[in-house]
Amino acid sequence: DDDDEDKKPSSFMRHASFDTSKSHDKKEENASKDILHLEKLTAIFGQNFVFTITSLAVVVTWSAVCVHFAEIARDVAMENPDGTADRWLDYIESTNTALSVLGTLFTFSLVFRFNACYERWWEGRIFWG
Repeated sequence: DDDDEDKKPSSFMRHASFDTSKSHDKKEENASKDILHLEKLTAIFGQNFVFTITSLAVVVTWSAVCVHFAEIARDVAMENPDGTADRWLDYIESTNTALSVLGTLFTFSLVFRFNACYERWWEGRIFWG
């Protein structure tokens, strides 16, 4: 009688195996949705998709390198006050005004561009019906 009980799966095991297959199906469904989204992105952006991702990777890498070297310069400036690294950091901190002006100009040009795009989209929507 004990041998028969060992061969039958417990109710917990039956439910666990059911849940596992359910989660496996869900994972496959999500993976197919992800592939579909990637295909849509590729269709929308075409060859520009690769260029956009590559450009983004370059910008992120450049930013990380700049942060790394700024940390090194800050450490060197702490060890050797009034040295080259300290003067370099002072120079970078003094350029905040110029960067603020450039950021403001960039923001206004970006807003203008978005408004122009929206106007074109709205005009197309009116013609579409």
